[in-house]
Amino acid sequence: VDAVALGIPQYHAVIREPMDFSTIRDKIKRGEYATYEALCRDVRLVFHNAVTFNADPTNPVHRDALALADIFDAKFHAVVGA
Repeated sequence: VDAVALGIPQYHAVIREPMDFSTIRDKIKRGEYATYEALCRDVRLVFHNAVTFNADPTNPVHRDALALADIFDAKFHAVVGA
């Protein structure tokens, strides 16, 4: 996460373990995920970080991250069965 480029310099003070979809894509390309669960952990971390950084439950990013996390979990369980 490039917090400066995104205009959120306080991001790393709030989020201790940054993760984003570009990093996940790069890790997939490099074959860094040994298990589906490791991939799932990083995807869930993206959503968790979005909810944590945008803590106000009325914030659209907060709400959308929760909704996307639910969708991801349902699809993940349907495909992997975990």
